[in-house]
Amino acid sequence: MKNILYITYDGICEPLGISQSLSYLEKLSPEFNIHIISYEKKKEINNSKNFKLIKKRLAKAGITCSFLKYHINSNYFAKIYDIFIGILITLFLTRKLKINIIHVRSYLPGLIALPSKLIFNPKILFDIRGFWADERLDGGIWSKNSLNYFLVKILEIILFSKSDHIVTLTEASLPFIKKFKSWGKANTPVSVIPTCVNLNLFNLSKKPKVNKDNNFTFGYLGSFGTWYLLDETLQLFKEISKLIPDAKMLIINRNEHKEIRIAAKKAKIDQEKISIYKLDYKDVPTYLRKMDASSTLIKPCFSKLSSSPTKLGEYLGCGIPCVGNSGVGDVEKILNFKNSGFVLKKFDNKSLVEAAKKIIVISKNKNIPYRCRDTAIEFFSLKDGIEKYRLIYNTL
Repeated sequence: MKNILYITYDGICEPLGISQSLSYLEKLSPEFNIHIISYEKKKEINNSKNFKLIKKRLAKAGITCSFLKYHINSNYFAKIYDIFIGILITLFLTRKLKINIIHVRSYLPGLIALPSKLIFNPKILFDIRGFWADERLDGGIWSKNSLNYFLVKILEIILFSKSDHIVTLTEASLPFIKKFKSWGKANTPVSVIPTCVNLNLFNLSKKPKVNKDNNFTFGYLGSFGTWYLLDETLQLFKEISKLIPDAKMLIINRNEHKEIRIAAKKAKIDQEKISIYKLDYKDVPTYLRKMDASSTLIKPCFSKLSSSPTKLGEYLGCGIPCVGNSGVGDVEKILNFKNSGFVLKKFDNKSLVEAAKKIIVISKNKNIPYRCRDTAIEFFSLKDGIEKYRLIYNTL
């Protein structure tokens, strides 16, 4: 039985960690010995109910885990400390557990794994999760001349050249990955595994909802921040409200309630029309099924060609059509499959008006829940994702 070390800097106790790390690994654990190194934020550790639940799931799956503290402070010293501790623990575990494969989730875990690769030579599975340096550049966080950007681009070259298998989230990113001439390993296998969804949890209700104008609910799941477009999402809802005056907006969001309220006020949207909920992961599907339509509007740029929004698969799994936009991973291809939503090409007022009209019409179709569900099964099946990781583990 192969020994796998999985390293994530994002934390398996957060909703994304549960859906995109734990859900895979606990299904793979019967065939592989798995140990996780996970950096957790203090608030997640302090959430004793959720933390105990995660530990219980890990124990049931026979997975061991080293929980490390994630330092919110983004200065060099905090990051260097996190990386240094991670390197030491990874070296120790690679030797002690006779690790065959180190599965790294993005760039910093890749950096943490490099010394172990050089000393003990385990196989490296580099799950890129996106073009990190270019994401920071496109988001205005780093400049192209900054030291951070320069160092991470060097790290990117090293990780691509030292990895034994590479996983990317989208078909759209493949041509650019294959053009990275600095690899030095042109034959390194590359697999596409999108952000998969537990479709047993995110499923259709017994009687899928098809909207009526007098109770139309437009929805959004997740954070906004750098990439997800809050103002444009609210403007889209505003246009929907002009067509359906009694329309409501349901937002599932953890930490940005105040910012959302301020943006809604600025957009001159009646606060009574908007409901915002902070939910446990297990409760999210129930609230998604209250929606008639949804959105995932993301800033289109080069780095987003490698992005696969998890929320899209969760919407579609619950039978909810979605408004997305072009220039983001495989979103256009996915939404055009069985006409599961509407794809925005621009964010001007004319385009938002058209999107509002189209998504209302789409949501009224009695077959739309089943079309959305079929799309989710085609592109976001957790079962398919697990099978792909199983194949990679077995071939490394």
